[in-house]
Amino acid sequence: MKGIARLIAFAVSAVLLAATTACHKKQAGGPQEHETCPEEMTDSPAVRPEEPEVSAGPEFPKAFGSWTRLEVPVQVSVTKPKKLGMSGRASMINGRELLISLRFLGFEVGQLYADTDSVFVVEKVHKWYVGESLAWLSAGTGLTLADLQGYLLGRPLRAVPELGGVRTVYELNATTSMPEIVAFYRNGTPAAGIVYGAPATTPTGLTASSVSIAAIAGGHEINGGIDYRLSQAKWDSGGGSLGFRRPGNDYSRVELSRIIKSL
Repeated sequence: MKGIARLIAFAVSAVLLAATTACHKKQAGGPQEHETCPEEMTDSPAVRPEEPEVSAGPEFPKAFGSWTRLEVPVQVSVTKPKKLGMSGRASMINGRELLISLRFLGFEVGQLYADTDSVFVVEKVHKWYVGESLAWLSAGTGLTLADLQGYLLGRPLRAVPELGGVRTVYELNATTSMPEIVAFYRNGTPAAGIVYGAPATTPTGLTASSVSIAAIAGGHEINGGIDYRLSQAKWDSGGGSLGFRRPGNDYSRVELSRIIKSL
């Protein structure tokens, strides 16, 4: 899988980052076994080189969750393993749905979708998709879809629970209480991290102008980010679902490990 497929592969890293605290291995007797477990992180601005003695677990302002719906143009970029970029649109219903649509030359070529049940990454040019249950993610990390949306926007609802030998360390802005850096350590070794851009004022409160992600998946380093065009965002308008359609029989389902190798 090359070309357009690689351009949208960064969407998968959003799932991989959330899985930092959950080494997911499917049960024997089911689909082909594979792991999506970050190993160790090389030098990256998104994580600290050494784990602090004390891991912070902040309480975030309740106002961070005071929104119901968002539609915003985005620019998705990858810096590792290749430099790639694509424009698109992110749509969210707080705690219910997330859809990132990616476009190339005016055509929709890929989607990242999640609801309270499942996560899908869809590549429309070559017609393949990845589908995972959200249950294993929630069980392994203690995070909900609302939590993931909060971290994508730089306005999380709560600290990541400490599970499976993974600790989360926060660097917060003293004035806004918004995270500037979130670093994940597995058994004392940096595993993944998030860096946020400067916050922008929106009708529902301060929101990060960008989010940069760094993680190791399957022995490969993935770095990239999402820039939000918040001046064009629509907050708490419209209604109904986001209109995502699950891939039909003309699409091929592929393993997450194969997507990682394609990078």
